[in-house]
Amino acid sequence: MILLAALSLFRAQPGAPAKLVEKMIVEDVSKSQTSVYASLYSVDSDKLFQAFNERSKQKIPVHLVVDAVATRSLKKRLVPTINLARFLGKGHMHHKLFAIDNRISWIGSANLTKRVHEDENLMHRIESEKVADFIAHKIESLKTPGKKQDFPHKTFQINDQTLEFWFLPDNPDASIRIKDLIRSARKSVKVAMYTFTRQDFAKELVKAKERGVRVQVILDNSSCAGCPQVIDILKEGHIEVKIHPGPGLCHHKFALIDDKTLAHGSANWTRAAFNDNEDFFVVLSPLNSKEAQLINGLFQDFPPD
Repeated sequence: MILLAALSLFRAQPGAPAKLVEKMIVEDVSKSQTSVYASLYSVDSDKLFQAFNERSKQKIPVHLVVDAVATRSLKKRLVPTINLARFLGKGHMHHKLFAIDNRISWIGSANLTKRVHEDENLMHRIESEKVADFIAHKIESLKTPGKKQDFPHKTFQINDQTLEFWFLPDNPDASIRIKDLIRSARKSVKVAMYTFTRQDFAKELVKAKERGVRVQVILDNSSCAGCPQVIDILKEGHIEVKIHPGPGLCHHKFALIDDKTLAHGSANWTRAAFNDNEDFFVVLSPLNSKEAQLINGLFQDFPPD
């Protein structure tokens, strides 16, 4: 039995840990009593579809928004009573978001596809009516094409932790927030990123290194070919860079500052994520020791400082 706090962070590693995260999300959907909202870039989980269908048959409203390009042919797999919207905008609808019963939210980097069990991801389960309501309203706004509504970032206090929620591209100053986080580092910055092409972020990491901060970066093997300029900037700045070998993807999108502050979500460090896509990230602080330990496990193969 897993005891879940108001904020629970899960590193979905290949194999059993990833299956457990999918199982918990499906269980939360299956237990819903009032509503289910989800906005998902790519999804083909049979277990999740079954949970959606069962809830809808029980007359629980199920609202699902998917990216029109990444997720196709869902009508044959979903009952007609599900409120399904296919998003086709300037960029991708790149969310991985759930709001269940206006109380439970799931956010993070994992697409619930058949390969989710093979990849590295970070997922966050949040019990907060205010956060779930914020997410549900955002998803509701995506259901009507051409009816754009921006959601300014919000800060939530959940027990002894602060959670900032940044929707993209709604907040044009979101990139400044990431840079400010890097500038705030005094001891360490650890970054794990599937796709990293923003040279301005890379240069901020080099500046942090120059003022004595230890900077470590992990990039995905399959996508690093698309970011040679960033890799050159990092290596020329004497930053420790590791390429995740696979076989699964390093699908993370996070930065850990001084083992105390975590920025993570669906947004890769690319211009498209911040300017074109429907994306998001959250900033959580202060992390507790278990959360910091969970994330640091990914960096254990780096040589000791």
